[in-house]
Amino acid sequence: YRKGSILPFQEYRPYLPGDDRRFVDWNVWGRLEKLLTKVFTAEEDRTLYLLIDTSASMGLGNPAKISFAAQVAAAFTYIAGKKQNRVGIFSLGEDIKTFRRPVKGSGSLLHSFSFLQELEASGPTNFSSACKQFLQGTDRSGIAVILSDLMDTNDYREGLKRLLYRRFEISLIQVLSEDDLNPRFNGPALLSDVE
Repeated sequence: YRKGSILPFQEYRPYLPGDDRRFVDWNVWGRLEKLLTKVFTAEEDRTLYLLIDTSASMGLGNPAKISFAAQVAAAFTYIAGKKQNRVGIFSLGEDIKTFRRPVKGSGSLLHSFSFLQELEASGPTNFSSACKQFLQGTDRSGIAVILSDLMDTNDYREGLKRLLYRRFEISLIQVLSEDDLNPRFNGPALLSDVE
């Protein structure tokens, strides 16, 4: 907030020695003879990073998992855009396939929705490697929402650790299809990895 701006009131809490006396509510003191301090909230300009797994396994399911992930990402994009937060979208496989740099404002929503609609599932995945590349090109931490089926032969947890080390707030949404949860086999079957 700039100097002179007004912070929204959040709540009262008991006065503690060392608190700024300017924030004591003297009207409450006059009525109840209790020293209460006003607590205010400060809104912060945050960046939302949507990290979407677009490996071949995300193309499976009916509808495809990539379609559901794009719809969820569109919802996050809309909410963040309306609140005037920056939103960046990154398509991940073995590395970053495509991306839309963080942009601010509701005016960029149509471009973001178009970007999400064009996502295609293909190739192998290596979430940790893609995270490393993402962090090399990102100098600002924020909120990272990861949309993936987590079907990665590598250890995806290493990528999560990298994000945590750089002080990202992480939300992980695992996207699975009915076939992932309840595969249907009749008799012996030969399985092959789509990636």
